[in-house]
Amino acid sequence: DQLKNMVDSLQDREKVNFARRVSNVFEYLKNSDMLLFPSMGVGMPNSVIETLHYSVVCITYDNTVFPEFKKMGFYIHLVKSEDVDALKIVLTEVASDIVNEKKLSGKNYALACKVFSLELEVSWWNRLFA
Repeated sequence: DQLKNMVDSLQDREKVNFARRVSNVFEYLKNSDMLLFPSMGVGMPNSVIETLHYSVVCITYDNTVFPEFKKMGFYIHLVKSEDVDALKIVLTEVASDIVNEKKLSGKNYALACKVFSLELEVSWWNRLFA
């Protein structure tokens, strides 16, 4: 609610979309600048992985697997879990420099293709059964 109230006060509030489930995921991501994913607990976040392929700036809490994404070299923003004030600050900073942020997020594509590749998955499974 705090986030929606903050957005309602913005001059460009029509550019913000609180999407939940969409059928045209990849088209949607191609036209997005930022993904806010303040999950309190998720195993393998497919929506974040998909986001990494589209130079979309990803902002999430620093819980569950997300610090691992940062350690792998992905350009993402981590915010202390449940810290809405810190989330507001990061959102404001990212939005005010979105062109540069998208440029920095662009490196995520190559890394995501490498880390989340079918070939890598198959090689891991082959090692298990060798």
